[in-house]
Amino acid sequence: MSPPFEDDLGPSGELEWARLKRQVELAEGFWLGFIFAPSARATAALRQRTERLLRGRTRSLSYFAPAGSDELPTVLASLLSKPEHASAGACWIEALQEDPGDGSAQPWHDSWLELVSRMNERRDAIRRHLGGGLILVSSPRMKPLFREAASDLWAIRALVIEFQPGEQLAHESHEPRHSLWESQTPPEWTLATKDLAYILAETGRLLAKPHARETPQAIDVLVRRAAALTAAGETGEALQDARQAMNLLRRHQGRVSTQQQVAVLETLARAEKAHGDLDAAADHFSRAAKFLKPASNRHRLLLLDEVASISRERGDLSLASDTYTEALALSRQLRSSLGDSPTALRDLSVSLERMGDVRLDLGDLNAAAAAYEESLALRRQLRSSLGDSPTALRDLSVSLNKVGDVRRDLSDLNASAAAYEESLALRRQLRSSLGDSPTALRDLSVSLTKMGDVRRDLGDLNAAAAAYEESLALCRQLRSSLGDSPAALRDLSVSLTKMGDARRDLGDLNVAAAAYEESLALSRHLRSSLSDSPTALRDLSISLNGVGDVRRDLGDLNAAAAAYEESLALCRQLRSSLGDSPTALRDLSVSLTRVGDVRRDLGDLNAATAAYEEFLALCRQLRSSLGDSPAALRDLSVSLEKVGDARLDLGDLNAAAAAYEESLALRRQLRSSLGDSPTALRDLSVSLNKVGDVRRDLSDLNASAAAYEESLALCRQLRSSLGDSPAALRDLSVSLTKMGDVRRDLGDLNAAAAAYEESLALCRQLRSSLGDSPTALRNLSVSLTKMGDVRRDLGDLNAAAAAYEESLALCRQLRSSLGDSPTALRDLSVSLNKVGDVRRDLSDLNAAAAAHEESLALRRQLRSSLGDSPTALRDLSVSLTKMGDVRRDLGDLNAAAAAYEEALALCRQLRSSLGDSLAVLRDLSVSLTKMGDARRDLGDLNVAAAAYEESLALSRHLRSSLSDSLTALRDLSISFNRVGDVRRDLSDLNAAAAAYEESLALCRQLRSSCGNSPTALRDLSVSLNKVGDVRLDLGDLSAATAAFEESLALCRQLRSIMGDTPDMRHLLIYVLTQLSDTRQSMGEGEASQAALREASSLRASSEQ
Repeated sequence: MSPPFEDDLGPSGELEWARLKRQVELAEGFWLGFIFAPSARATAALRQRTERLLRGRTRSLSYFAPAGSDELPTVLASLLSKPEHASAGACWIEALQEDPGDGSAQPWHDSWLELVSRMNERRDAIRRHLGGGLILVSSPRMKPLFREAASDLWAIRALVIEFQPGEQLAHESHEPRHSLWESQTPPEWTLATKDLAYILAETGRLLAKPHARETPQAIDVLVRRAAALTAAGETGEALQDARQAMNLLRRHQGRVSTQQQVAVLETLARAEKAHGDLDAAADHFSRAAKFLKPASNRHRLLLLDEVASISRERGDLSLASDTYTEALALSRQLRSSLGDSPTALRDLSVSLERMGDVRLDLGDLNAAAAAYEESLALRRQLRSSLGDSPTALRDLSVSLNKVGDVRRDLSDLNASAAAYEESLALRRQLRSSLGDSPTALRDLSVSLTKMGDVRRDLGDLNAAAAAYEESLALCRQLRSSLGDSPAALRDLSVSLTKMGDARRDLGDLNVAAAAYEESLALSRHLRSSLSDSPTALRDLSISLNGVGDVRRDLGDLNAAAAAYEESLALCRQLRSSLGDSPTALRDLSVSLTRVGDVRRDLGDLNAATAAYEEFLALCRQLRSSLGDSPAALRDLSVSLEKVGDARLDLGDLNAAAAAYEESLALRRQLRSSLGDSPTALRDLSVSLNKVGDVRRDLSDLNASAAAYEESLALCRQLRSSLGDSPAALRDLSVSLTKMGDVRRDLGDLNAAAAAYEESLALCRQLRSSLGDSPTALRNLSVSLTKMGDVRRDLGDLNAAAAAYEESLALCRQLRSSLGDSPTALRDLSVSLNKVGDVRRDLSDLNAAAAAHEESLALRRQLRSSLGDSPTALRDLSVSLTKMGDVRRDLGDLNAAAAAYEEALALCRQLRSSLGDSLAVLRDLSVSLTKMGDARRDLGDLNVAAAAYEESLALSRHLRSSLSDSLTALRDLSISFNRVGDVRRDLSDLNAAAAAYEESLALCRQLRSSCGNSPTALRDLSVSLNKVGDVRLDLGDLSAATAAFEESLALCRQLRSIMGDTPDMRHLLIYVLTQLSDTRQSMGEGEASQAALREASSLRASSEQ
């Protein structure tokens, strides 16, 4: 699309344009051209056409027009420092001003001399740096200067264009000027494209007359002057004159033409846009468009594009959409009137693409897809009529990529892959016909990257890596041929990041780290050469994030934190320099998220929370400024989830629930506005899972189950619409696992097993389709572990052992393929512990000990490689505790005590380094309890009592911090029971009774708040048994009997919920036996015998 007031060049001028056009189209890499003209009219037309030609080839034109002679020599520094100039299709340096011929100073001559002399000296650097043409535009008088002062540059010129003054004046006098938009240019506008100095001098003279600025005739003069000032970069003065023209327009409303109104509004809008006042510019472009008549539809189309572009830049997507809709209607109207000419078809195609872009921004993926598909059909039609010209092929390739992008967003991965494949084939064809030109190589590299992206989404990680590898090789080839230009270095850096991503997916973390580090080195080099430009700073920030990600995967949390913190500092610097633009705020929020994640990994929960809270504040600010756009709402919902995660870690379950619920409301709002798009459905499913998780932690199991059920239904809907894509299958598998977890909590073990079985079948299907990728193997391993857990709960220990053993084999396979990565070692150690647990249940204590020993050795290895990170220390503590448990079962009480002592020391170390966080205090309390158990076994009752009392003090502290959260109440209840046990051993029966009674009161409180959940019922039953035992010791048979009777009723109720599990039978046998004894002591022989018979029956059933 062309500017509305582009000059015709006349016959000789059109021949010169043909030469310039051919040079631009055929040139590969750097080239040098000179244009000599007496005024700006012809050069403006050439520049506008060149810019449009480059834009069609997805290149840009960098334009330098120094307002003063002192600015001209500074152009070289900018040319060599900014990446946008290096990647531009051409750099246009224009200064047509001439010095006075009176023998006085010659500032423009001297400035041109200084510039071209420096360019001559640095010609090799210029050739290496610039990836396109360099065009020097001056008056004809400067030609001898260029030829003599820069002879080496002159010798490598590719093009010289000269306009003769006489010829141009005749053309200006007699040739009518029509814009490409078919709007007749007012005669007054003609002067606006003449030599700026002349225009400014002439308009200044006219306006200097008395009262000249108050007459209607001043409107045209002010318009010409404002346009010249805008072109000269004097935007402040331009605004003043344009506004004065506007005031005169209002004052003389009935005496001005429509053309004048449009000219004033458009001139004011362009001055405002150049000055940075985008709101006012959009308003005035819009008003100008409304004045134009149907004959000027192509001019209106240009103005509408300006409005829409500004609106999109400001984040006003609603206005951008409305404006692009109007522009699209005009494009259709123009096609209808002009027929299927190449220009009409291409303009309509571009309008459709822009429509698709804004629909994509709005999250309306189906509408975006429809627009892109229609644009693609037009591009196919153009290829059919024009043949396989480079432009037709490239346009078609770009359109296919647009279709591929939106199909990928819609999770239609096969359709996306097909579009990318066709685009890739076209780019290979272009390379074959055009050779290894920079544009052909870069386009092919971009296409391969897209191909890699969709193959990665499809789970075909090897194919993705192959595409990224080929793209990387092309980027290295471009760097080799173009040198270290900013564009070449940046493309190489991005390609290395993609390569790192693929290797990270494949579990090849060291190779991934090497790729990320090389990308980071390039980004640092670019920052060093380009100074702190926004692009250089942002690219460096992204590279640091990649390094942080892989360091985090490798378990090097301090190195990850350092990378993330440096990235965060750059994002803060960008915000400081750019202000609160949406991009600056969003980049800062992403960086804060990563810092929060690694601080959470390091156990620094307060720092993590602070980062997430700042992230949330930025997202609320973005929503406030951008409105309820899909992107703003989604980012806000993600930030709320992060805050919820941190609050959950801190034990503040109610605050976590509030954050998750607010996030869920936003996700429902997004689904309501966007419809059932895959992204909206998946995000809602994830949010429901978060709500389900926190409701489960709050022991509100029915609410948790309801959230998980809704999430599961959404995942089934996604699978139904998307088919068995890897993402759809995996999400459904995760949702089924969540459903199994809550059904297990509710005691519905058969329903839990059914959910886990279905999840396991999906994981096997994923492995079958994706092969033994690290992700597929790990997911299958986790699913088998869940299956083992529920089979263990159901008492089917052999089936549990089989599931755990299969999971263990997968973990060994992962270690074999990935090496001793932290993730592989940790997963293997977890799997070994599961095998150890079930072997212990099966009384195969030596096998259990062997598994736990191997797991412990792995965790020592992890601590050795990762240092004393919180995760490494905690995992080692857990493993030592398991080792202590099995040694205790084997009767090796000293070895058990030693293991518990070492675990306790680690818990104290964690508290020392992390402070009194809730997780640390709880782990320490549990470890003290284990230590007390071992000392009690060894008969060291006073030491055991001291450990239990310290554990109890911690549990009281936790209840005080968390209020009466369910976890805090249950932990405190257990601590009281332990204190009661050791006091009973010490024969301090009253103290034991007091502790048991306090525990019982807590269990009643838990049942009251949780209802008849299996956990609440079982804990209350156990607590009643403790009370019954001590009351029996104290000789209070009546109280003992009452406690055991109540416990028996709870056990029967629990059995009706859970079924006849081994644990259930064991608990019933104990209560019935104790009740039989108390009834016997009370002389109730018949009741005693009845209880004993039932206990014996259960015991016989268990032995079978």
